[in-house]
Amino acid sequence: MDSQPNNPLLQKGEIPFPNGNRAVFVEATADTEAADLIKALELKKPATVLLLIGGADELDPNLNQRVEELLKDGLALAAADTEALIIDGGTEAGVMALMGKVIAGQGHLTPLLGVAPAGKVTYPGGPAEGTIPGGAPLDPNHSHFVLAKGTEWSSGTEMMFRLASELATRSRVVAILVNGGDETKEEVSRCVKLGWPIIVIDGSGRLADEIAAHLSLTSGGNLSVFPLTDSPNDLRRLIVSQTENALIEAWRRFAQYDSKANSEQKWFRKLLAWSLWLGVVGTLLALAQKQLILVQSSPPHPAGPWWWTAFLGALISSIIRLPRYWIDALYYLIILVPILVTTLLTVSNRFKPRKKWILLRGSAEGIKKETFRYRSRVGDYSDKKTVQAESPISREAVLAEKISTISHRLMQTEVNTLSLPASSGPLPPKGCLAKSDDGISLLTPTRYLEVRLADQLAYYGSATRKLDRQMTQLQWAIFIIGGLGTFLAAVGAQLWIALTTALVTAMTAYVGHLQIEHSLIQYNQAATDLSNVRAWWIALSPEEKAKQDNRDVLVDKSEKILESELTGWVQQMQDTMADVRSPSDDKTK
Repeated sequence: MDSQPNNPLLQKGEIPFPNGNRAVFVEATADTEAADLIKALELKKPATVLLLIGGADELDPNLNQRVEELLKDGLALAAADTEALIIDGGTEAGVMALMGKVIAGQGHLTPLLGVAPAGKVTYPGGPAEGTIPGGAPLDPNHSHFVLAKGTEWSSGTEMMFRLASELATRSRVVAILVNGGDETKEEVSRCVKLGWPIIVIDGSGRLADEIAAHLSLTSGGNLSVFPLTDSPNDLRRLIVSQTENALIEAWRRFAQYDSKANSEQKWFRKLLAWSLWLGVVGTLLALAQKQLILVQSSPPHPAGPWWWTAFLGALISSIIRLPRYWIDALYYLIILVPILVTTLLTVSNRFKPRKKWILLRGSAEGIKKETFRYRSRVGDYSDKKTVQAESPISREAVLAEKISTISHRLMQTEVNTLSLPASSGPLPPKGCLAKSDDGISLLTPTRYLEVRLADQLAYYGSATRKLDRQMTQLQWAIFIIGGLGTFLAAVGAQLWIALTTALVTAMTAYVGHLQIEHSLIQYNQAATDLSNVRAWWIALSPEEKAKQDNRDVLVDKSEKILESELTGWVQQMQDTMADVRSPSDDKTK
């Protein structure tokens, strides 16, 4: 044991285990401040604390393999996602030994702190194994230990909760219960009183199974039951969702704004389509009425090819035989159509679905941008701005403030007259992210490139192909209808040229509202810029990629490019609204 006291009140050193691991330890008395212990351990300030409580030596050996899988592919990965510190009892027994094995197997990426009574444990350089009645050896795979003065296991429990409570002032604490006996009841009760979420592994035996079955112990607590047989990845998601409350709330807001934006867009599209097509129908009815009157008062003698003469002759004969009330009916329909168009335009101007859609879409995308910054730990969410600041603030607090600002600005607009739906589906909503992205896990630069840049580039590629195809189809339709007008003039049906003109005008207006050409330019520019950012990152050396400044540049540039594309779209939509009275449609992110 290498004693290196930095504080005269603390005994600090290293424990050299036979497996080569050297664990830092600090001895503590009942009077030792928890903050001093944390400082002495030289642990990086964790974003999350995962408190592993329960099964020691009475964990059923038959469950070891399954519990180890949950710890390895569930808890340990969630700890990495949330930059967590794992705390347990520290002895080489039951779930604590399994946790140590998992952490060692992953290269000690996550610190594992064991808290135990000094008078009950043995370790190299300290009390020899077997010399303490009822004692237990420390686990050789833990990275840190706090040895509390005392000869009862309750001394270690008391110190563990003091440490966790101190960390809870700036970190989120989540307890995971595996198995457990009578002594663990007090630990569960304290977690409940402190308001810490508890995840109970149902099927791990004893206390965990009792709580899962009855729930009476945790009345009023934040408790989740997780079956031992479920997927480790589901446990990972559950733990992360419990630790990232601000992130879950951000996705809940996104889901609200995204859902309402989609409904406002659909309503607007219907109003636009009905307004344009009713205008065409009104022209058709007016021409039909005039044609009926002309034919019945003075039947023409059609000229031209025999097939054309025969067709018009039969049509004219049918029109002449039509009762007079058909013409009267057309008269009333002609009056009704402009009234309907005016009503639709009035509804659109009164309820402003297009403007609300644009505002909601912009706010939803703004929230999505912040979630990616948060998960990538860059900008205002980096260690420089949170942990290392003169007045440290948690990343969750920063994200909550950002989302609050976005929501406040949105509620200062016409959107505050809407009823926003409660999010009832999965969070994040399906379809808003890459298929391989859960929307919660921590993002490394490589992962960010995959789920953000690559996904957006794929979206732009698909969108530009769709817009190009749509533009081509509409232009061809306009050309064909324009040609039809020329044909009608050639065969002496000049009256009906007004209908083709109305169709061409409606379709041209629709194309203008869609802003297809502008969107194509914006998408292609954004795709090019994102590709350049990706190429820049790929060209960096491994040493440069490890620098926080370069990580900041990667995410910042990418998000600014996406923000610029969105801002340009919003501005173009607003300009179009200022130019015309009837709103338009198009953007779905």
